[in-house]
Amino acid sequence: MLARRVRGMAGTALLWSVASVGFWAIKLAIAAMLGAQMSAPRFLALAVFGTAVRGALSGIVFASVLLVAGRGRTLASLRAPDMARWGAIGAVVLPAVTVALAISGFSDALPARIAVLTLLQNSLVGATFGFGSLALARRADAQPPRVSPGSGADALPATHHAALT
Repeated sequence: MLARRVRGMAGTALLWSVASVGFWAIKLAIAAMLGAQMSAPRFLALAVFGTAVRGALSGIVFASVLLVAGRGRTLASLRAPDMARWGAIGAVVLPAVTVALAISGFSDALPARIAVLTLLQNSLVGATFGFGSLALARRADAQPPRVSPGSGADALPATHHAALT
């Protein structure tokens, strides 16, 4: 049971990491089309890495919230609004800590307007990722199990035997 939860959290972290980098790349492409000056490639590589790490950590927070709030629910009984809400929580926790530290006196460089916009953007992206996580999980759950060549019908549960005969 613990191994399944850890595997699920790792999968969610990977999914959110890749999705975060993709979202960041879209934002970067839009900024470039609007004429923004781009950073040197080495800084872009660091930004991609940082975005991937933040996405993975947000995915772990989301998976943790899902483990607690979704306990006892099946995949079919999970509701999209709940997943979106939990996704928003997962995506806002880490930036909220950063904003709180910045506002509490560690830095004067973060205007309140930017902090609010950052948290709003992260909550919207997190809600989207939470909803997307549910959609992907349901799609994967609907797929028939894969059978490797030569393993025969004995490898499948009894409910799938009729489809093979």
